[in-house]
Amino acid sequence: MFTSLVHVLLSLLPRTVQPALSYSVAHAKDCDAVQEIHARQKEDDTFACLHQLVALSGGTWPPRTTYGDEWPPALRAYHEAYKIMAPSLSTEDISLDDEHNLQRTLTFRMGMKKALESVDTEAVRTLLEENDKADSTMTPADWNGFFACVALCRHAYRWGTIPVAKVIQNEKIVQFPTELDIPWPFLQRRYGISSLGGCVTSNYLCNFDCEEQIVYEINEGMPDVYRLTEYNFGHVFYAIEKLTLPMYLLMAKTIAHFRRGDKSACACAMASINEILIQVLDCYYEIMSESKIPRTYWMRYAQGFQAWGCGEMVDNEYVEYDGLSGNQLLVFQAVDAFLGLESYLPARDLERYIPATQRHFVSSLRKHNFRGNVEDMAEGSALKVETDRMVKTMKAFRQAHRARVRPYLSQPAPERMMMTAGKSVLETEQRPTLKAVLSFLDSFLYERLKKTNSSIA
Repeated sequence: MFTSLVHVLLSLLPRTVQPALSYSVAHAKDCDAVQEIHARQKEDDTFACLHQLVALSGGTWPPRTTYGDEWPPALRAYHEAYKIMAPSLSTEDISLDDEHNLQRTLTFRMGMKKALESVDTEAVRTLLEENDKADSTMTPADWNGFFACVALCRHAYRWGTIPVAKVIQNEKIVQFPTELDIPWPFLQRRYGISSLGGCVTSNYLCNFDCEEQIVYEINEGMPDVYRLTEYNFGHVFYAIEKLTLPMYLLMAKTIAHFRRGDKSACACAMASINEILIQVLDCYYEIMSESKIPRTYWMRYAQGFQAWGCGEMVDNEYVEYDGLSGNQLLVFQAVDAFLGLESYLPARDLERYIPATQRHFVSSLRKHNFRGNVEDMAEGSALKVETDRMVKTMKAFRQAHRARVRPYLSQPAPERMMMTAGKSVLETEQRPTLKAVLSFLDSFLYERLKKTNSSIA
């Protein structure tokens, strides 16, 4: 009744007023979800994992964040250093000259080192050690904002120029300033990741403030079209996850209903999950479009910086890390697990790029999925209908995504080797052409689509 009334009221309001009320309704739903998650945290391991995810995120999802002057004094110099150097990152002047591009990167790195000189490394180490086991002077929101800041500083230092350049892609081990190396192991432990670079959680989910504005821009000072491309591409990750907390709660409740044998309540919860999932995918379709993310600018001014493509020596072996990828987003990990699909990412990559609380929640969903039981139900039963509907929704999404991503990846960028943020450099002796690289990438998307499709009863 309340939901229907809200929709009627929304339809009567001027469009400029609607977003504020929509936000209020969504915020109220999130607050209700957080309260219920807290109240039911001891009910089973899925609720416990979801509660831990929300707690470490600052009592909400996506993560709550603070920045700069809101941090303990020892950390504030990192925020200032990034703000000083950000305007030097991006340029409209695209060069194919290796020496020129190398010099741009080296000049940026020198500037970043100088900007970081105001960091008191001993004070930073002491503060992080004090908060390493249990938060005392840092809140989860402080940690989240700091995670974004240090990760973006490291990506900025790794590339030193936007668009990224071939000569820098060839650099496989980067020596970072001490100021950027000291906090990283603490952040790795805090979030349970092992990569040397950022991930979707650090670079996107923790990089938006309470007004949904990017805090650490990579195209600062550039014309609007560059900055809007960056904003919209980053914001699609945040906007999608902002819709999901009630869905994650419903997933936990559905598992609980099924365990108790209440198939009617289970089917009702599944129907609600499906409605939210459609909203999530509609959000993706709306933002991931040529009008909001022009393909001409996306690869050079949004995607490239989020790659990583370098590594370290571990036990005398070179280990390379990737950057950000949409398959790191919690919603797609959670939906696949809930449907009993195996993870798109291998265990090694999950541990490198997906924070531990997210992994644990997803693992619990997969452990308790009941798809096998649903397959044996009579055709037309409510639970079977809703489960099949969910699978078909994901199949349609993956078909659309496969078609939509190709034109973006096909854009020419001769100043660099072909790469994606999530799979690093793809141009090799075995794949020397753009056509070969695109075919390689398409095979990954096709395999995921095939697995989703084959799971339909």
